[in-house]
Amino acid sequence: MEKKITRTTNYQLNVEIKENAANVFNFYCDLQNHVHLHPLLTKVTIVETFQKEKGQEVTVYEIQERITVLGFISVSNTYTVHRILLREEKKCVFEVKSFPNISLSSAYLFSERGVNCTQLEEKVKIEAPWGLSGFVTKTAKNAHYISLTKLKQHFAQKNEQLV
Repeated sequence: MEKKITRTTNYQLNVEIKENAANVFNFYCDLQNHVHLHPLLTKVTIVETFQKEKGQEVTVYEIQERITVLGFISVSNTYTVHRILLREEKKCVFEVKSFPNISLSSAYLFSERGVNCTQLEEKVKIEAPWGLSGFVTKTAKNAHYISLTKLKQHFAQKNEQLV
């Protein structure tokens, strides 16, 4: 019997945003906007964009991030993200592969909740080595929570300026 050296964890986050779903979808699914939302990202570069056979728009990004380890050690990391857009379903999936043997898949569903109100649901699956799994999950969940909070604030400020 082969011993499993990775651990899989899942979590889900939800946020309600006072903006129509199309605007939230278009803004959030552009990973270049995440530099202003995600607390770890420092640079986002588009590598390539292509269409898959089922009409899915795929964009490959190179991401640079800075993570604090043990509370005071800052570590730079570069990895690749594949973004898959499913426009008709208002769904977006980000698939991350990172060192050392870490994969993260986050799926976002954007649902209309009345006039100018969007329910954004994030479902995340993380696979990481046993010794890093807790740290990776805690770091990702915290960063994604902050990103969704900043996304909500972005649209609240935008709407205040229009009033």
